Amino acid sequence: MNVRITPEPEEWYVDRRTGDMFQVVSVNDDDGSIYIQYVDGTVEEKSLDEWTTIALESCEQPEDWVGPYD
Repeated sequence: MNVRITPEPEEWYVDRRTGDMFQVVSVNDDDGSIYIQYVDGTVEEKSLDEWTTIALESCEQPEDWVGPYD
C-alpha cells in the first residue's frame, strides 16, 4: 500500500525507488506546484499530481547538507 505524504516545506524526503533525497522548499496551493531541492543543490518543480506518484518516505536531513535554497 502506498501511503500519501503531504509535502511540508523544510521537510526531507527520500524517493524509495531512486534513493534521491530532497527537501521541500515551498508549496503553492494556488497552482499546485511544489518546489524541491536535491542534496546536490538542484531545484525542481513538481506538480501535486507528480508528487502523488513518487514512492516517498520521510527522512532526516543529510549530515553533509550545506544549506537551503536561496
